[in-house]
Amino acid sequence: MESEKGKTVEVDTISLGTLMDRLGLERVDLLKLDIEGAEFEVIAKTSSDVWRRISQLTVEFHDFQPRFKGRQLFETARERLESLGFISAVMSFRTHGDVLFLNRRFLEISFSRNLYLRFIARFVEKARVRLGRAAET
Repeated sequence: MESEKGKTVEVDTISLGTLMDRLGLERVDLLKLDIEGAEFEVIAKTSSDVWRRISQLTVEFHDFQPRFKGRQLFETARERLESLGFISAVMSFRTHGDVLFLNRRFLEISFSRNLYLRFIARFVEKARVRLGRAAET
C-alpha cells in the first residue's frame, strides 16, 4: 500500500469467510465495513454463502473519491447484495457514505417497511436533524 511518503507497507490479510470459520461463527448479527475504498472488492469477492450468514451490514462506501468516479461500483455492490436477499437503505446525502443492508432471511421486513427503508428513511432523518437544529436556536 502506498503511504503519503511513498513507502510501501505490507500487511497480512484473511478473508471474511476465513475469519468467521476461525472464530466458529455460523452467523454475524452486524458487520460494519469501513475500509477506505476496499469495500467494493470485498463485496465482489466474498462468497455468496458468507454474505448469506450476515444479518445486517453497514457500509461506508468511498465512491466519492476521484479514483472511483463514474465506475458504478456502489450500484454493482448494492445489486450483488440485493440479489442475495438484502434490502438497502442509503442514509447519507450526496454520497453513499452510510448504507445499511438488512438480510430478509433473518429479519422480517414488510413490503411497506422495505419501501420506507429504501426510499424515505434518509429524508426523515435529515428532517429530524434540521428540526433538532432549529429547536436549539
